Amino acid sequence: MKPLVVFVGVALFVYLAVPMRQDAAQPPQKDPLGERYALAKLGGEANLYALTFSPDGRTLWAAGAARNKRKQYVVTAWDVKTKRVDREIPCPNESRLSHLALSPSGAQIAAGDVRGGVAVLSREGKTLNQFKVLEFPACGVGHLSFVAEGQLFAVGSTCEIIQRWDVTTNRTATRFLYGFEEAFTVTPDAELAALCSAREITLLDDSLKHRLGEIGLALHHNIRILAFSHDKALLMGATKDGLLIVFDVKKKEEIRQWRGHDQEIAGLTIFPSAHVFVTADRVGNVKLWDGSGRLLGHVRHRAAPVCGLAVNPAGTILATCGEKQPIVLWDLTRLVKNK
Repeated sequence: MKPLVVFVGVALFVYLAVPMRQDAAQPPQKDPLGERYALAKLGGEANLYALTFSPDGRTLWAAGAARNKRKQYVVTAWDVKTKRVDREIPCPNESRLSHLALSPSGAQIAAGDVRGGVAVLSREGKTLNQFKVLEFPACGVGHLSFVAEGQLFAVGSTCEIIQRWDVTTNRTATRFLYGFEEAFTVTPDAELAALCSAREITLLDDSLKHRLGEIGLALHHNIRILAFSHDKALLMGATKDGLLIVFDVKKKEEIRQWRGHDQEIAGLTIFPSAHVFVTADRVGNVKLWDGSGRLLGHVRHRAAPVCGLAVNPAGTILATCGEKQPIVLWDLTRLVKNK
């Protein structure tokens, strides 16, 4: 009887131990994804929410919750070639920065925060002007872009207004919107704008006064981000639950949709040429799509929210940033060719 007990005990141990050894022998999961496409990691772990390249592609500007020793929020300029900080500009904003925009010449930098404050800085670090999207504390900046040198589009995130603001004269043209959700975008040349309500996407000229048409939306669409293709032929919308929808701007109709992410999409940007879009979600996935919905590439640095996306003017480098992670530069040339 005793040998039988010993045998059963040994067999049970082997039965339990073998799966454990098998599990231990499994190769580690490839997370992050696409690490071989990473060109560099800039800085250490930080909470950054906005990125933009200079017009010549030599400088990458970044902002978020980063502060200097004086507890001022800062905009940091990284030299893309050397991968080092070129300069750090303190901002007068009182809240963390959520949006960045560069003027066409790159001489002015606009920084928007989560309480609706916007500061316009010179490249040398001088504060040129400040204003509020709306004097209402709960309204943050939902969109920020230059229409021309010294002319800004500033859109509220929740207060349903759009402002076209002159940096030098402080003259502001304000338009109140009704039924406006959270999605607004302009074309790279700032000649065409699109804003999204629950029922439709409205196309406007750069004055925001003249309607150029509407695109009807299905009832289940809940678009939170919009982006035009560089040639203004396509408009992509991203919903809160990961759906991607492409619209034909000329025909003013939806042409395709697909499930791009399983998580909420937090970022959407475009290539400087071609019909290529970049999306990012709350668990770190960054994906490249063409206008037909074909997946061109997929990378991830870590399973954390990606909040900022930027593509350099040459279309060769993608920069990503987010919560508790460095800025990562990705080699788009190799990624799209899958080499």
